[in-house]
Amino acid sequence: MKTAVPKTDFLGWKFLTQALGEKTLLIGDDIFVTNPARIQLGITQKIATRCLLRLTQIGTLTETLQAIKLFPKE
Repeated sequence: MKTAVPKTDFLGWKFLTQALGEKTLLIGDDIFVTNPARIQLGITQKIATRCLLRLTQIGTLTETLQAIKLFPKE
């Protein structure tokens, strides 16, 4: 499912994740935009079940590496 709710609708994403997250992978892309602060909020608030990171979204390699470090190692 691509763009199920608007990219700025954190509450909508949270509701969607609560409703479908057990059975469906909900990948945050535009909602997180490889931004460490937005990703941290997403992790804390359980906004999605996965996150897509793109170097070209945030602007710097340093910020992308900061975003990567937020995720648990599996």
